[in-house]
Amino acid sequence: MTRAARSLASLALCAVLAGCGGGGDGPPDPKILAQLIGSWEGEGPEQAGVRAKVRVEFRADGTVKQVLESAAGSTETTLKYLFNTAHVPYRLDFIGKRHTMEQVLLIGIVEFPDPDTLRLRSVPMGVPRAETFDEKKTAVLKRVKAAD
Repeated sequence: MTRAARSLASLALCAVLAGCGGGGDGPPDPKILAQLIGSWEGEGPEQAGVRAKVRVEFRADGTVKQVLESAAGSTETTLKYLFNTAHVPYRLDFIGKRHTMEQVLLIGIVEFPDPDTLRLRSVPMGVPRAETFDEKKTAVLKRVKAAD
């Protein structure tokens, strides 16, 4: 698994490369997409009893920048994402390069319990997509608000 895939697997936070909606269901609902766009920070899923600090920026151009801070240091990754709002929970998938080809690396689910909270659970491609949010396997992020 590539460094980018390992890093995003830590986030916990792609169906088929079938357009910006992912999974062939068309583009995401613009109002729900607007909830996703922006900067988020919080804790990744639990690994060996520890949760890494995570900062994520979802951009309107379909890219996501993630910074993962753990005892091993800081890792920054930029990938493409597909957001599908035709399913509940919403689907959020990540695309990156493996060797020389772009391909789906992680498939995930996402929900907004409130406007400033994002819950994300993802698994590597090839593993069935999660259908529920397991507390230990889910990243919980809070929206970073712009300074006044």
